[in-house]
Amino acid sequence: MRVALLLALAFGLAGGLGCTDVHGRFVAQGRPLGDWELAPDDCESGQPRDFFGVNLWRSDAQSRMVRLVEDPVQGHSVVVMVPGMGDPGLALSRASCTRLEANLSFDTVSEGDGRDLGGWLELECATPDQGSFRGSVSFDHCH
Repeated sequence: MRVALLLALAFGLAGGLGCTDVHGRFVAQGRPLGDWELAPDDCESGQPRDFFGVNLWRSDAQSRMVRLVEDPVQGHSVVVMVPGMGDPGLALSRASCTRLEANLSFDTVSEGDGRDLGGWLELECATPDQGSFRGSVSFDHCH
């Protein structure tokens, strides 16, 4: 009985190492995004969708999503997706931001296919029509 309990506890703790972990928030003001805040609590790696980056969203408000992409030539860019905005959303690059700093890396602890990503994003950007989008988010174990 004790051995079964210890094994269950060990597997439970090891499984917890791969849980998605997201902290921080984004703030949109003005047009074209509107006025809202998003504190993401979930993420997914872009690796299965053929891009190096992550999608960040709140599990109870999946209509808004922030995508961080790292291009080997262009560097980091962000796409903000909101309802009513055309596909793919509002693209933000270093040219439209006073600050756009990010880090993406493969997790040292990953589940399954080894494509889990971790990192962080800090940005302060102007949007068309005098609006803004800013935030600071860290994420880990995005699979």
